[in-house]
Amino acid sequence: RLQNLAMVYIAAVLIGVFQAFVVVPTVGIINKWFDKKAGSVTGVTMSATGFGGLLMGLVMPAVVANFSWRTGYLICLGIWIVLTALVFLLTGGEPPAKEGAQTAAAKKTNAAKGSEAYTKLIRSPGFILLMVSACAISGVSMISQHMSALLTGNGMNVATVSMIMGVMSLALAFAKILEGLLFDRIPDHLFVPAVMLVGTLGYLALTLRSTPMMLLGVLGYGISAAGCTVLYPAILRHVYGKELTGAVWGICWAMFMIGHAIWTPFYAWVFDFTGSYTPALISSAVIFVLLAVYMFILLSRTPRADG
Repeated sequence: RLQNLAMVYIAAVLIGVFQAFVVVPTVGIINKWFDKKAGSVTGVTMSATGFGGLLMGLVMPAVVANFSWRTGYLICLGIWIVLTALVFLLTGGEPPAKEGAQTAAAKKTNAAKGSEAYTKLIRSPGFILLMVSACAISGVSMISQHMSALLTGNGMNVATVSMIMGVMSLALAFAKILEGLLFDRIPDHLFVPAVMLVGTLGYLALTLRSTPMMLLGVLGYGISAAGCTVLYPAILRHVYGKELTGAVWGICWAMFMIGHAIWTPFYAWVFDFTGSYTPALISSAVIFVLLAVYMFILLSRTPRADG
């Protein structure tokens, strides 16, 4: 029970920690159980956060109205416990052994080599640059925190804004599935930059005041924002291989959160200083162009480490 502001901050920290405990191990589980079509599995899995949020958004208002917000949180806690136990039971063991599987001694030797490779990796300039790109793409996606203000500020009524926000949520969820499927079928050095360029067009469309263009902008946002949790695990597998992806994904997720912490107030500061989100949107579009060029160079020049 929250009695003061300090408890609110503590609760926010704990929610953030538990969120990391969901997303970060998920990629490790996928790497452990799926050698092929990992992009498709990642897309479908990560889309569940969008569909789950949509479902809870429909159910929880009725729970709060008829009971209390505390009851709503307790229901969420119960769901969390049940699903966590289910995931543990289903994935806690080892995948079926494959022909030519390593012996225990070989696994121990490779683990030692992997630890050494990890230490060397996280100090490399290439890895640091990739993490900066993760911070950037997750940061610019924080326009979502200002989307309602952006749309109403452009003269839209509340009903239209609600409709567009619903489209944004669905676009984000379906984009994760689609991007995961396409990543397994289209050369990644072409597909990933294409997603970044869609983000460029989406953010530029958001600077326009017509409802159709704003709707296209929201769709572009959804497609590009999905790249954070779907494309980056696949990029890590391409560049560093399956064994190291689980380890470095935790760092990548931390960079996502740093991007959130930087860009959310940045959008607000730009609006307070200029009276418009347009300068921030244009700067975000430029960042997407730079990311597209960087990803094309990185993925076209780096041999696949995941086979």
